[in-house]
Amino acid sequence: MNEYISVNPERIKWCCNKYGISDSVLAHKLGVNEEKIQTIFDSNQVQARVGLTFRQLEKLAQTFSESILFFINNEPVIEENLLTPQFRTMESQIPNLDIQIKKIIENVVSQQDLYISLLEELGEELLGFSPIDLNDLSLEKAALKVRKWLDIPSSRKLSFKDYREKIESKGILVFVSNGYSGSWKIPNSSKILGFSFYHEKVPVIFVKKDNENSDNQSVFTLMHELAHILIHKKTIIDSTDVITSDIRIEKEANEFASNILVTSSMLDTIDDDLKPDNVQYYRDWVKNITSKYSVSTDVVLLRLLKNGRVSQREYHEYREYCAKERDFYFSLPIARDQNIPRRRYLEPKQIFGESYVRVILDALQNNIVTLSKASNYLDGLKIKSIKELERSIYG
Repeated sequence: MNEYISVNPERIKWCCNKYGISDSVLAHKLGVNEEKIQTIFDSNQVQARVGLTFRQLEKLAQTFSESILFFINNEPVIEENLLTPQFRTMESQIPNLDIQIKKIIENVVSQQDLYISLLEELGEELLGFSPIDLNDLSLEKAALKVRKWLDIPSSRKLSFKDYREKIESKGILVFVSNGYSGSWKIPNSSKILGFSFYHEKVPVIFVKKDNENSDNQSVFTLMHELAHILIHKKTIIDSTDVITSDIRIEKEANEFASNILVTSSMLDTIDDDLKPDNVQYYRDWVKNITSKYSVSTDVVLLRLLKNGRVSQREYHEYREYCAKERDFYFSLPIARDQNIPRRRYLEPKQIFGESYVRVILDALQNNIVTLSKASNYLDGLKIKSIKELERSIYG
């Protein structure tokens, strides 16, 4: 016979409200009927509380990314201690965030705090984020200044990895979603592209990496979030709607990002006389730039729109064409990644970046964290994989 463990209904209610989980959805996740959930919620007195089995408690903890102890604690929830300012800021921007996105936001905040505290324990200086002075500059001039600051060449093609490393060298952490299922994967159905956490010492950018769009969308999102950090100094979450947003700071971030990636001299290589009548051929029209500099057609068109070389109607027609194309793509059975071997030991570096991973490994080598904690901080990497990760970084 299963032993039932008394739970705190107020803490379960708080989590359900926080993540927008209904009684029926929670019942399904725990494998119980709705009446059981309602009975738990009605048991407000500690002595009369209804319990869950240990397995059901495990499912409850997994659903909300909390510990089992969190739900059997008799103390009330104090929101100020559990909700970070970043979380409250982003929830106010997009109130109905997917539960997985909310978990990722909380995880990013936790990793950022961990990174700063471990650096202090290691006695190391922070990488030294020192924002470039962009005051009183137009967005175009600010973008050119940032290109020089990041040392972006005009003579060769850069990948997302290249741009990421240049931004990380300026003391900004860049986290990337994982393509495999897990705590760092953004659901394919989600419209979230990325977000920025402004911090005076260690800002963080998070980017959804879209394999089907190669580097192009991810690079633009990276630069868009960089604009929020350098120009707006704000914590912002962005969705696919951002590209056509009328919100001032989003329009500024779009213009800033597109100017960093596509300079005026690049635009001069496009022949307006060859502009197709049908928007579905725009990719071929601007291919000499998109193939050479790892930028999307969208980014080039944004620059051409700003310069009056593409009309608002033409740009929106192209966006509608892309939306239909994307919907068709997601309607197909996805099997393209099935034959790609998974190199698990490299995933923490791909998700968190080398700066973050080095600090965790340094803390492990200096006995500041245990192997178990290092595993937890590196996305649950197993001991064998941690050794492989060390070799990939230190040789």
